[in-house]
Amino acid sequence: MTAAFRLVAAFACPDDQKLRLDLLEVTQQGRKVVQTKDQSGSCDDPAGSASAVKTAFFEAQGPGLKKIFETPTYDSTTQAQGRQLIARWKLWLGKTVPKEITVQRCVQGASECEAPEVYAYARAGGKYVRK
Repeated sequence: MTAAFRLVAAFACPDDQKLRLDLLEVTQQGRKVVQTKDQSGSCDDPAGSASAVKTAFFEAQGPGLKKIFETPTYDSTTQAQGRQLIARWKLWLGKTVPKEITVQRCVQGASECEAPEVYAYARAGGKYVRK
């Protein structure tokens, strides 16, 4: 994989908390894929706060881009009582623009991570499907 360009857009909450959207073009001979990393969150919510990050892959198909895979990679929720719940997802990609993607969810404080989920690229639908 080679990165041809990187575009970062940042948006700020009133308290100057930054929310980002990263775009990374991932190219390989015969295939053009764009990877996004999208951060979202809540600003000034009295019921608690939330922050999340998602990674998605879009592939050039026909005249446009089609989302072929998406997974959360981080989720943090702070409830009004101050209790914070944090989950992280580990993402493993194949050697080329992935023929297979493995995702594993880990919750902070849990004794172990959940079993990994494996997704494979299905040419028929032009996207990743769970194995």
